[in-house]
Amino acid sequence: MWRKKGFENNFSSEIVNVADQVIATGEVSVASGDLLQQILSEVGITEMLSPFGWGSFLLPAVIFDAFIPGGSPALRRHFEQFFEVVTEPGTQFRTELQSGDVLVRRALGEGRLGHVAVLASSDLWQYEELLAEGLTPEHHRPGRYVQVIEGGPRPCALSDSFARLIVDEAGYVPSDQLLLRIKPGSDFAYPTLLEQPSAPATRLSITVRTDFLARTSSGPVTFHWKPSGEAVSGAMVELVGQGISGITNNQGAVNLTTASLTDGSYILRLTHSNPDQINNDEVGPDIADPLNNPPRRIYRPLEINVTISAGRLTAASVAAGATHGSIGNRRRHTWQPDLLPIDWKPVWMHTGRQLLSQPDPPQARWRERGQRRPEDITLIVVHHTGGAIITGALNTFLNPLHHGN
Repeated sequence: MWRKKGFENNFSSEIVNVADQVIATGEVSVASGDLLQQILSEVGITEMLSPFGWGSFLLPAVIFDAFIPGGSPALRRHFEQFFEVVTEPGTQFRTELQSGDVLVRRALGEGRLGHVAVLASSDLWQYEELLAEGLTPEHHRPGRYVQVIEGGPRPCALSDSFARLIVDEAGYVPSDQLLLRIKPGSDFAYPTLLEQPSAPATRLSITVRTDFLARTSSGPVTFHWKPSGEAVSGAMVELVGQGISGITNNQGAVNLTTASLTDGSYILRLTHSNPDQINNDEVGPDIADPLNNPPRRIYRPLEINVTISAGRLTAASVAAGATHGSIGNRRRHTWQPDLLPIDWKPVWMHTGRQLLSQPDPPQARWRERGQRRPEDITLIVVHHTGGAIITGALNTFLNPLHHGN
């Protein structure tokens, strides 16, 4: 058996976890470029990634062309902020893989057709070894394969055990593909859950996310949008009266030091570092209309009852009557002694569309940007679904850049 093991770390594991969560839900058909964009957002890369504006950045063909000889030097410099090259097309394979590496393919001579997949493992397998390992190859060609997670017309999660060719029989990278490695964003936080369990617990790692999931008596109703939810950045997390607080980063993560706490019960309060994003008034237009620049989300304060013993979490529950938050989310289902996952739901959401002030812009431009003229809005429909997935009008309202009018 020929096998290579690459270096594994928390960051690469988090990439695989995010990719698998997005695909394994089975709620949407995720284009490969959209999958990569969601991964980048989740691991702390929040800068303006597209040199062309919204909608162009993550075309796999654009990324591929930027890194090949003869490509645009300016594009390559731009993408090198976020990726490093692991293997180039047509070169001899001489490197160590990591789970979380990104396979980018280009259909040469076929316009801008391309594909992206995420390596689920660093293990390379010869074609004849795949069957014994329970892996299904993309085709029947000799060479070395690796298991992948990918979107597209036939999405594959970890459980699908699907493998793609990485190295041909002669030991070269095929000329239509390259491998990239995502650079950690400046705000990436390595989850406490992945640390050695023998380490003393002197801090509580808190993750604050929003699950687009409403639980009803007949089962969950899920937004057909962001199937793994979204991180809440900028949340102010405070142990009331203890002088211990912090603000969540772009992954919705913050660590609070608990070593100095005496054993007992405390209140953990969630507000927001941006005053415009926290409001305890009755929900309605009035909570956002007075704001000059309404935020994407507005939340209610949330209080959680926690019990600490020897610096470790021993109990956690949301305050009675709270409907806008809960313990656990789709990334982490339950609390642990050093980890508290929170699902914090907004009470107000910005559509993402903008009203145009200039007269009669070209229709294609304001459609592309998710914008409308004020006179085009004549009716707002509040839609209630009886199905398991909310689609249609709500999906378009919340994510206008990926849908038509």
